Amino acid sequence: MQTFNAWMQKKPSAKSVAFWNMMGSLVNAAVSVLLLMMVTRTLGDEQAGVFSLGFSVSLMMLTVGLFEVRPFQSTDIYRQFSFPVYFTFRVLTCALMLLVTAVYLFLNGYRGEKAFVIVLLCALKCIEAFCDVFNGQAQQNDRLDVAGFSLSVRVFVYCAGFFISLLVTRNLLVSCGVMVVLALLWLVLFDAGTGRYFAQCRLLFDKSALLALFKSCFPLFLASFLMMYINNAPKFAVDAYLSPEYQTYYGIIFMPASVINLFSLFAFRPLLTKLTAFWNENKLKAFLSTVAKLILWIFAVTAAALLGGWLLGIPFLSLLYGTDLSAFKAELMLVLAGGGFNALCVLLYYMITVQRKQKYVLIGYVGAAAAAWLLGDRMVASYGMWGASLTYLLSVTLLCLLFVLIFAAVLSKKMKGEKQVG
Repeated sequence: MQTFNAWMQKKPSAKSVAFWNMMGSLVNAAVSVLLLMMVTRTLGDEQAGVFSLGFSVSLMMLTVGLFEVRPFQSTDIYRQFSFPVYFTFRVLTCALMLLVTAVYLFLNGYRGEKAFVIVLLCALKCIEAFCDVFNGQAQQNDRLDVAGFSLSVRVFVYCAGFFISLLVTRNLLVSCGVMVVLALLWLVLFDAGTGRYFAQCRLLFDKSALLALFKSCFPLFLASFLMMYINNAPKFAVDAYLSPEYQTYYGIIFMPASVINLFSLFAFRPLLTKLTAFWNENKLKAFLSTVAKLILWIFAVTAAALLGGWLLGIPFLSLLYGTDLSAFKAELMLVLAGGGFNALCVLLYYMITVQRKQKYVLIGYVGAAAAAWLLGDRMVASYGMWGASLTYLLSVTLLCLLFVLIFAAVLSKKMKGEKQVG
């Protein structure tokens, strides 16, 4: 206990913060890659297809548990809400997440192994959503290293447990259950401790505060849920129109797109607090300069990913997952291009949040989700995997264009206000 308190009291170095933020982002992006690879190599393409669908559903349900409070909480530099309010709100959203999962299973008629895999993976993500409120509190107190450390170790531990269980039991359900138990243990043994260090962890049913937080974050939540739907609409169409192994193939070629987002998060997540300060203090030149550099970084990462994907992507992925993907080179390039636009969307999403105009992001997400819904089934039914990949690219490109218009409109209004004051 003394060692823990000493570590928490010690002011972290910039290198430590950068390292653990990078590690947290890395393992968070890599977890789906590693887990799918483990299942594919151990149990085969069909079981991997079941796992891939279950993991996609769990990520969509995770948005309910998170309710996109983290971006608001980590940028709440004036302490608009106390931690007990954030804590209570997270208890409520996690309960809602479990309820929505049950309704989703009922409406889609999932039964047997597929249903149980979805339930266990959603339980895992529910635990992660609860851990996130403590990680957000650490970030709010300038301890992004604590948040990154927690995420890194938690994911490493349950991935290791999952892999060992797969090798020993050859049972997907048992192995998913092992992940749930290990994640729960980490929540109890570590994250709850960091929560108690920074503030009192208690329920506070302050109706006015909870309602105010709900109103502040609901546009962000709805936007995040719609974004997850946009990402997963092609997967749901593949599940409806193609055989289970194609779910595995699409899941594999979709993975590299997350690398673009990963390297983008490395750059801009540590700058959120600074960008918020620039905006609030009307330092627009510094704000725009930082945003421009981040956009250039995303373009550079995307170009590198496209080049690497064209030259080595399919052979590398085929070797890594032990399955033949030679027929899907064009689909991989479409998905990688979509990954670049998605990274731009995430950046603009955070910038609009910094501008505290998060309600406007719904315009973009509703438009892009409608496009994904209209295109998904038709494209996959007509063109298979190519249709799924093109649906993703078109949807995120539309979203990016809408976000640019929203961001520019809010910025223009602020700049005009500054000129009038001047």
